Amino acid sequence: NINPHENQSLTRFFTKIFLNKIDRFMVMSESVKSDLLKFIPNAKYKLTPHPIYNIFGNVIDKELAKKNLGITAKNVILYFGFIREYKGLDILLNSIPKVKEGLNDFIVIVAGECYENVNKYYDIIEKLGIQNSVDLQLKFIPDNEVTNYFSAADVVALPYRTATQSG
Repeated sequence: NINPHENQSLTRFFTKIFLNKIDRFMVMSESVKSDLLKFIPNAKYKLTPHPIYNIFGNVIDKELAKKNLGITAKNVILYFGFIREYKGLDILLNSIPKVKEGLNDFIVIVAGECYENVNKYYDIIEKLGIQNSVDLQLKFIPDNEVTNYFSAADVVALPYRTATQSG
């Protein structure tokens, strides 16, 4: 990313200094290309789309994946990856009461490392009384376990506030 998702004071100033020291760039999305050209209009770059991850193995049977993860709910909503403010986990958690209006046998699995104060998520869960609808697995998920999560999921939730490129 050219612009960090979490804005801090002086970020643009230091980004411009850093970028002016680089001869050539590789960008992985049109959005990042646009951001680059705002800083350096004549930048030499190559646009190479973000690669597809195929290192986690093949999809396995949904019921086997759910068994491997200890999931008994009929429906699985997966939020996977680093947990950071811009990725909108709070948006997903706050939507659960609405989801419950139309779907009653589901679990939201949050699998990934948290890079901010996790207490705000526990507070949302408690305030909304959705403890039985959320499984927080706030840890690094090893490569050999990733297939279970995606194979068990009916849907992957990506409630990002901003996105430029993502694995």
